[in-house]
Amino acid sequence: MTVRSILRKARRLALPVCLSVVLCLGGSSRPELSPRMLLSLLSILMAAALLPFALRQSKTPHARLLLLLIFVWSVWSVLQLVPLPEWIWGKLGDRAVVQEGIAIVGLQADQFMPISLAPEAGRISLSGAVPFLAVFCLVLVLGRRTASVLNWTIPAMGAATAFLGFAQIFTNNDERLYFYEITNPNSPVGFFANANHQACFLALCLPFAAALLRDIKRSWQSRDLDVAKAISVLAIALPIFLCLLAAGSVAGYLLLLPALAGSFMIYNGATSLSPTKLKYSLFTGAGIMAAGVLIFSSPVLGGLGLMSLSGSEMSRPHIWSVTFEIIRDHWLFGTGLGSFEDVFRMYEDPDQVTRTYANNAHNDLLQFVQETGLIGALLIGAGLRLYWGLVKKAWKHESDETRHTSRAATVALFVVMLHSLVDYPLRTPAIACVAAACLALLIQEKTLRRDRRKQKVEATEDERSLVI
Repeated sequence: MTVRSILRKARRLALPVCLSVVLCLGGSSRPELSPRMLLSLLSILMAAALLPFALRQSKTPHARLLLLLIFVWSVWSVLQLVPLPEWIWGKLGDRAVVQEGIAIVGLQADQFMPISLAPEAGRISLSGAVPFLAVFCLVLVLGRRTASVLNWTIPAMGAATAFLGFAQIFTNNDERLYFYEITNPNSPVGFFANANHQACFLALCLPFAAALLRDIKRSWQSRDLDVAKAISVLAIALPIFLCLLAAGSVAGYLLLLPALAGSFMIYNGATSLSPTKLKYSLFTGAGIMAAGVLIFSSPVLGGLGLMSLSGSEMSRPHIWSVTFEIIRDHWLFGTGLGSFEDVFRMYEDPDQVTRTYANNAHNDLLQFVQETGLIGALLIGAGLRLYWGLVKKAWKHESDETRHTSRAATVALFVVMLHSLVDYPLRTPAIACVAAACLALLIQEKTLRRDRRKQKVEATEDERSLVI
């Protein structure tokens, strides 16, 4: 075995190992937890090493646009932490509470203060977003050959967290099987702290299982190997589906519909879809999610699942209404990354405050705009435009041998986007990093044939070295 063959095997294992570590350490949305801090440290080292090589691979317009969006978000998030003189920060939205705080502690009124209303939380949140960048760079460096790796890795991760979820239930909620202190103790949360996030992760795994089955079907020759592969995929997909049903998440039940619809289209092997049909499919999925939110907001169904949509002070509609108030006062510059929890308390009705508090807006789009202001809203618009371009490319072209994996990636991203309307899945690294891998795969050129020729040459060299 030569050094080159060892390095090639290491390249094949790099992404599965990386995503497995993220799953074990990144199942919570709280960036200040010890596992998340360790994951951030490892990700900073990895991103620093891979970023120069990833930039060289970013030759497509989609890749450059996505990197530009990431760059703008990063720069703006850092600028929000830079202390500014009082005559500047005093005019950046409603800063009355900051001015009152300075007066109470007896400091001079001309203190330098940042745009962010929670700078410490901003620094922690910024470091917590690095795993997304690290995985994104890794997939860019490895190239589109990672398509076959993702096809197996993501469903395998889903099966692993599903089996852990079943173990949590069958052992009468053994505390040793739960990774986080703040969790849903009576639910099969797996590696996650939240049953809703477990359900979202399981839903996004299903399209990749369908892509695997489609690839097996395409090359089916009734060999023992083909039968073994098909049985293996079904053995992976079944616990994913059953655990999603057992999670007790209303959002999970709603996400299951577009996930299964997309999986069926992938397995059915549709050659291409017109932009009109694609728009219809996307709007239908969003409509199903919106209808589900309205239906499950009924008091009659209040106890069905883990998603509060009632009219209480900590229900999603109430949290969203308060978030809109915050956006109204800070729409231009935002309140700073990671500031939602602290700022939300300022807008709560003191007479309605209880021990229960809102740590997130349960709508990532609203929270992103609240924290980053107008720039965040523009980034969301550009990101949706980019996603639409990637969807058209994945579902229109027929010649790419990795098209089934690419289509699975678009469905997985759509599932995450839908869930972001009622929750915060992208603030959980395990989900965010899978989304990063999907984006990195979609923005690359179709270079699979060239990669295969390169692999054949490397395999021939290995054979020669073995003979020697």
